[in-house]
Amino acid sequence: MKRYFVWALAIFNSLVGFMRLIGMVMGSVGDNLSLTEIVGILIIIVAFSILGAIIILRSAGNRVGWLMVLLGFVLADPFATYLVFTGTSLQTQPSLLFYFAFWTQGWFFFVIIYAVFLIVLHFPDGGPPSPRWKIINLVSLTTLGQFVLAYTFQPKFGDSTVYIDNPIAILPVSAEETLAGLFFGLGLILLALGSVTSIFVRFRRAGSVERAQIKWLLVAGAISFVGIAYRMAVYVPGVSDWTGYLLTIALLSLGLSITIAILRYRLYDIDIIIRRTLSYAVLTGILALVYFGGVVLLQNLFGGLAGDTDTPLITVISTLAIAAIFNPLRSRI
Repeated sequence: MKRYFVWALAIFNSLVGFMRLIGMVMGSVGDNLSLTEIVGILIIIVAFSILGAIIILRSAGNRVGWLMVLLGFVLADPFATYLVFTGTSLQTQPSLLFYFAFWTQGWFFFVIIYAVFLIVLHFPDGGPPSPRWKIINLVSLTTLGQFVLAYTFQPKFGDSTVYIDNPIAILPVSAEETLAGLFFGLGLILLALGSVTSIFVRFRRAGSVERAQIKWLLVAGAISFVGIAYRMAVYVPGVSDWTGYLLTIALLSLGLSITIAILRYRLYDIDIIIRRTLSYAVLTGILALVYFGGVVLLQNLFGGLAGDTDTPLITVISTLAIAAIFNPLRSRI
């Protein structure tokens, strides 16, 4: 029964994500997302939902698996998909589902952030490093809950672009402007710091197998961080470019690495990957410095002797120097 329920959740998330893709093709989705971005989100939804289901069924209900399925659900966002096909303008007689869908749009994004940090906190065995760390779960989820409660009674519902009046409003201002917003921010900071710290605490206490699992997470996290940071630096809303694929690959590597680590599939191969990545990164950096340093030095030298700094001979000499030192330098590193 549990197996069917878990796979039903994964399939549901995937179908909802596909419906949002259909809405994009039909032109129903807002202009803030390009087709490439929507396809990338769909891939992430399907991957995290399926990988989470595999972890749940193969690792005795590991909470990390449930959190990955939750992440797939929130990214699919069935309520936003409902608004895509029904329209976001206020209807003559709005239904309860219409109001509920708008209500979720104001805080669903924070669930994504919480799910990511909770995955890190509970990695790899499905629980915090020790019972004392459960206080982080309690505080962070309580502060999120009280924020959602305050949001329920604020004057308007919606996201950053569309709002509707709240028929049960009690608060005179938005939830972010109340103490609930302050407590929510503090809870999120506590969760973020606790999650990152827990990884290093686990690593110090861990045996060889758990250390190998953590290495997989750290390598995938570093790749994802670089990909996300670069994407944010060059991002232009609504424009399709190759960085959209970079973001998808970065997040996929994170999900796959978490799954491989928890299922303990060829864990120790990651040591080879780490060594070679670091070695070739250092090697590439040194060769780049030598090449460009040699070009600058030779340009100054030729400029002083012949008055011509733009000669193919400079490039040839620099390239030959790189070829000569490549193998000795690689062996030394």
